[in-house]
Amino acid sequence: MTGTDIASGDLAISVCDRCRLLRPYKALKPDGQSPGLYVCPTCWDPIDPYRLPPRQPEPVALDHPRPDASLANETNYLTTGTDKDMFWANLNTEDDTRLVI
Repeated sequence: MTGTDIASGDLAISVCDRCRLLRPYKALKPDGQSPGLYVCPTCWDPIDPYRLPPRQPEPVALDHPRPDASLANETNYLTTGTDKDMFWANLNTEDDTRLVI
């Protein structure tokens, strides 16, 4: 037998790293939570998704992007105010119409 021969594990037994019970060698598998541990199926923990790094957001692109329109150059806007006992609304247009309510 040379140093490169590896047993097939058909009759081999091993110790579970978590419960320390003797188990068949082929029944042990790597633990999902603790790398380097080989555990039996009853002690195996699945990978916890909360311990994984967060997903990176996907870039979202618009199909037809348009530049933002400045609202400061808008000429048709509504202003309101009070004069004594009356409420007025002023729609700034070319003729500067005032609506008294």
